Amino acid sequence: MPKCNICGADAEELDTCQACKKKFCDSCGDPADERCEFCSGEEEW
Repeated sequence: MPKCNICGADAEELDTCQACKKKFCDSCGDPADERCEFCSGEEEW
């Protein structure tokens, strides 16, 4: 089972952050926005 790169928990399904390319679970980011919790608050330059 894959592990979340943010929290380290086992997850059935992971999404990839479009900003930092880390894999994250549903509780560590916004799958609809395709960003992890760390990148979701950052502005794009």
